[in-house]
Amino acid sequence: MNTFSKIVVIVFSGLINAIAQAHNGHGDELPWQACSTSEKNTPCEYTNSHGDIYQGNCKLFGEALMCVRNKPIVRANMSKMLTPIKLDNSNQGTK
Repeated sequence: MNTFSKIVVIVFSGLINAIAQAHNGHGDELPWQACSTSEKNTPCEYTNSHGDIYQGNCKLFGEALMCVRNKPIVRANMSKMLTPIKLDNSNQGTK
């Protein structure tokens, strides 16, 4: 095998490994924990370590229920931006 062929094989192997790692599944147990006491198709919600909120329904995978997201992710920084701000109107009318 010549040098070029070896390089092609190494690069191809690295790409396959990167693709496989990208589809590694959930990194935590939160989707399963969200449905641990629920029934199939009931609404569920969980929050990840960054404060993002995931909402969906409990679906059956094998013999375990998992919260499958069917609504947009509410990002932690977005939920803070959507929090109502109380304005101090006590000084109005005293001109």
